[in-house]
Amino acid sequence: METTRIGKSRQVLASDDLQLPGLILLGHNKASRASEPLKMHQHPGLIECVAVMRGHECYAVENKQYNLSGGDVFITPAGLSHGNGGDIQGVCEIFWFQVNPLAENLLGLSEDRTRAFREKLDVQQPGMRHADQEGMALLKSCFQNFIAREMSARQYAQSLFVSFLTRLLFLQQNRLSADEQINQVLSLIEQSLQTNVSLDMISAQCGMSLSGLKHKFRDYTGKTPRDYINQQKIKLACEHLREGVSVTDTAMSLGFSSSSYFSAVFRKYMNCTPTQYAAR
Repeated sequence: METTRIGKSRQVLASDDLQLPGLILLGHNKASRASEPLKMHQHPGLIECVAVMRGHECYAVENKQYNLSGGDVFITPAGLSHGNGGDIQGVCEIFWFQVNPLAENLLGLSEDRTRAFREKLDVQQPGMRHADQEGMALLKSCFQNFIAREMSARQYAQSLFVSFLTRLLFLQQNRLSADEQINQVLSLIEQSLQTNVSLDMISAQCGMSLSGLKHKFRDYTGKTPRDYINQQKIKLACEHLREGVSVTDTAMSLGFSSSSYFSAVFRKYMNCTPTQYAAR
């Protein structure tokens, strides 16, 4: 187990400095010249990810080699032996981190999000993902705030790390056509009408930036995503009210923060209050 070490080109932060459940280690190395190969090693119970900021690097797991370049993220499952496969470590800048997916209160997430993250982290084979520029910027800023080693900076860094990992694990890797992307957005919205829909999560799952999603969605549907979501929620609310569900229960089941807010949104689309709609 590595300990915190701060050098000129290589910095390693251990769990005591990170204080984020499940995040065991976070490191950064900026190599201006080639160095000796990384010997084969393993981390029982820990998943290790190496993110290449710039340059090129080679990794090997179980006699298979992987060539990484800027933006690539290499994931090694827990317990598998890995290294450079005898190749020298190249001139590059990398970040790496180790996560214990079975940690209690993983990354400080809710129970539902913890379950989703564990499913994504339950990888049995090594593999490569590609982080977009925004994702890599999140990781870099995360490390810079962690290394400041101040309370407020560390809290900010913790949220940045969760944001980066969310983009990495839930971002669609296969780029879809515009129509396919929007159809996927519509499908995700349909599945999420009875929750507080997060446009950030939807955009990440569809491989789009939030601004890109809003622009493409409006071009495709003529509505903003939020307007469309509210419209679909009100359609579902009408069904509930016709079935005799109370106004309060309907509002809560559709993720509205209060009955009064639900009534205001309902009136906007139906030109009457939920109570008036139910009565007639």
